Amino acid sequence: MKKNVKYLGMAAAALLAVAPVATTGVANAATVITDGNQASGNNNTTTAPRITLNGSVNATVSTKPSELTTLSAVQRDLKVSGISGASVVGIGNTVVSNQQTGGVAVTSFQAGQTYWVQTSVAIAGLKANTKYSVNGHDYTSTARGVIENVPVSYSFVATDAAIQGQPYFVDYTTANHVNLANGAFAYKAQAFTPGESIADIQDTIAATVAPMVNENGNTRPLTINYGDITSQLANQGITVTDGHLPLSASSFYLTVSTTNPVNGKTATAKVQFNKADNYKNFPAIYQDGNKDNPIKQGNMGKGLGTIYLGVGSTGAKAFFSDPIGYLKLKAYTVNNTQSGQIDLKVLSNNINPNKVGVYPITLRATNPNGYTTELTFNVIVNPVATDGSRVATVQYKAGYGVNVWNVVNSSNVSFSGKRVMAGQSVTIYGEKTVNGVKYYQITKNKNEYIQAQYVDGASADTTTKPSTDNKGEESVSGVLTVRYDGKGKVGLTNANGKYTGQYVSKNSRWKVFAKKTINGREFYRIGNQNQWIPADFSELD
Repeated sequence: MKKNVKYLGMAAAALLAVAPVATTGVANAATVITDGNQASGNNNTTTAPRITLNGSVNATVSTKPSELTTLSAVQRDLKVSGISGASVVGIGNTVVSNQQTGGVAVTSFQAGQTYWVQTSVAIAGLKANTKYSVNGHDYTSTARGVIENVPVSYSFVATDAAIQGQPYFVDYTTANHVNLANGAFAYKAQAFTPGESIADIQDTIAATVAPMVNENGNTRPLTINYGDITSQLANQGITVTDGHLPLSASSFYLTVSTTNPVNGKTATAKVQFNKADNYKNFPAIYQDGNKDNPIKQGNMGKGLGTIYLGVGSTGAKAFFSDPIGYLKLKAYTVNNTQSGQIDLKVLSNNINPNKVGVYPITLRATNPNGYTTELTFNVIVNPVATDGSRVATVQYKAGYGVNVWNVVNSSNVSFSGKRVMAGQSVTIYGEKTVNGVKYYQITKNKNEYIQAQYVDGASADTTTKPSTDNKGEESVSGVLTVRYDGKGKVGLTNANGKYTGQYVSKNSRWKVFAKKTINGREFYRIGNQNQWIPADFSELD
């Protein structure tokens, strides 16, 4: 029989030092537990009986957050396993917060947003005065067989039953990556240069809008259908010749679509293109280690991707104090480091290094001629565990996964048969270097590793310069598989992006020696300088 426990005064869970444990049934879900009132500083005990807490929430936009904060709701959503008869019998102050706004409590839900239920619980039905391991952290029960004040948080993604399975486009030109209404334009117009190739225009679109679909709480990417771009341009009086825009082109827009193959539902988005001002007049922003090409000049350049930092980490605090110094950025009058360095200023930096959340950052440089270049990107502060582990996200081509490896010894790894999909959250427990390649352990107490190069924030607190040669190559070690859905084979280019007449078959595998950006597009070298393959058609193990 369960003990009748009076339970008062529990503090709400904090997301400052957490140890994630995967849950089931909810996209990107995690159950995390803080140190709380641990009787011992040692984690991962092998002798204490184990108790596992798994949170799983099924919430829609019509669900009220208050409905998830009652004792009965927590008992329903937070499963206790490992010890027969153990159960949650009490809770402390319970709140529901939005992960993307730094843990702010909410009064309603938005579809596709990630939320956390933060509470502290009492677990009864245990032996008296006995040590237990709760999600890898040690606690000692009271004389009544109760563990009190266990801070815990579990995440979920709110869904909208009315739009389940309805695809949509995410607008990457906005700081918070908002979802576009069907058929709407991306918020910011994109720049193009006369004579630019249609392939480059497609790359720009892919970096501007991304098709997604929500199904049962899971968000997954879809494929962009570019349609007949040549016909779209012809309808606007622009004639494409040999796959390139004419020099006379000044502005146009393109409509792209996507289809959910499960139910045939479709969505469209529009991207406006305007002729770029002579970008050579604009200030150029460079990142240390790449003095050949600026990351941003006017509207040109790839900019910076999302920066991932651990909550409370040295890196997060350093970024808050000096984001320009942390990222090793410099601005010059024009695209020439001899043109004179100018001030690069922080326009907005609201990061709180001690709060989990998503923070938009904007930097600005203005040269003496009055031209301005802005660099905008997001910083995501992720939870970090007390045992030294941290939560990270797999960075890879959407819709594909990276291999999970078993480390055999200091010079060999073997494929486990498992993969982790792009965008999936993992917990990093340690690292090993095999043949000069760094691997991260992603399963506690198991021999399961992925290459560090595919994990965000791999150098969150230290900056590691990639190995490069005088050709602008970055050394890469691995094996790629040729991925191509069309007919025929994939053509190879030389180091300047010109096709050489050599081809490789789809699904064939090749050793990779280096990667390089050629004409704004990423390529892998699988042989000599005449054997480069577009990264678009490659899946790197």
